[in-house]
Amino acid sequence: MDLSKLLGLIESQDQFRELAAVVKAKGSACISAVPSAWPYLVAALRKASPHPALVITARSEEARRFYEQIVPWCPGVTV
Repeated sequence: MDLSKLLGLIESQDQFRELAAVVKAKGSACISAVPSAWPYLVAALRKASPHPALVITARSEEARRFYEQIVPWCPGVTV
């Protein structure tokens, strides 16, 4: 499943563009969002920035779940 076409919805938001500019300039950002939005947000930021994304979770099961959720947002990208 390819969900990447939906990334344009967040990319058109002013708040996201400001966040993406910070990530692009600094190479990092500390972001607080509801867990269900993480894959969408990280995929959009990865697309908007030349920097790789590093996501840290407290438990390995959370990391596995995040991986499973982000893959459809980033087809053709090594995750």
